[in-house]
Amino acid sequence: MEKYAHAGRILSGRPALPREEAWKLLVQTLSDWTQRMDLPRLRAYGIQESDFPKIVANCRGSSMKTNPVELTDAEVRGVLLQRL
Repeated sequence: MEKYAHAGRILSGRPALPREEAWKLLVQTLSDWTQRMDLPRLRAYGIQESDFPKIVANCRGSSMKTNPVELTDAEVRGVLLQRL
């Protein structure tokens, strides 16, 4: 989690920012970038909510093993739902 705080501090240019504020700033920055870049929603790729069980069941590949935070199936589904 400290890596995320570090990223928030770097992006804000505020190296002394407390950890929780740095996390919030990082999330806000990523959200802003997503909106500014007008990233397509999953629907644009033909993905539907009925596809979620298959996606969740197959999401534990090698790239997920390097995530600093392990997401539960419910959390992965929540992320998918937010981006649908």
